[in-house]
Amino acid sequence: MFEIHYTNKFKKDYKTITHRGYQLELLKDAIRRLAKNGTLPKKFLPHLLSGKYKDTWECHIKPDWLLKWSVDYQADEIWGLSLLVWIFSLKVNCINRIWIFTIGVDPIIPCSIRPIFNPDSS
Repeated sequence: MFEIHYTNKFKKDYKTITHRGYQLELLKDAIRRLAKNGTLPKKFLPHLLSGKYKDTWECHIKPDWLLKWSVDYQADEIWGLSLLVWIFSLKVNCINRIWIFTIGVDPIIPCSIRPIFNPDSS
């Protein structure tokens, strides 16, 4: 199980998508499943991307609402990236880390990415 740490950017963007009427329960369900397992079931249509996003996974919350993440198998780490909304960063009690973002139909908003290290993972 991953421990979730919400950023201030997430709180702002989450408020924005709440006001825009996004079905937040769909996003919460995907986040819960990814936080629990590091993977998502087939109903979310998870698939690998190519090109610039090689080794990056993507799933569909809805047809125009995507969730992306990538996995570093050598370091046993799970990373996520976003083009719109910084969702959260996660850590576990081993060496795994996971960052997740989501993108929607809005214009791309640049974001910074900072790791959260677990001192117990050494």
